[in-house]
Amino acid sequence: MANGPVGNLENASLLLINYINHFLPSLGICFIDFMISSDGNPYFLHFNGFNEDFFEQKQQLDFLNRFYKNIIALSGSYRRMHKEGY
Repeated sequence: MANGPVGNLENASLLLINYINHFLPSLGICFIDFMISSDGNPYFLHFNGFNEDFFEQKQQLDFLNRFYKNIIALSGSYRRMHKEGY
């Protein structure tokens, strides 16, 4: 572990994450904002437990999966209609 302000920040981050992990063990990812004083001490400012972009990416992937499945089903319908002479 580093010394000085970087070490203080790293130590504070690890202590906070270990504490939060007792209550939210499956959090997965989090963001911690600190303010650093002029003497190098970290002060907790903000905690955020997830990134909304992950949900948007998941929703987009779900949409694309449904879209492609619909295209495949539609092409199958057209193929059957063509074989039946429609």
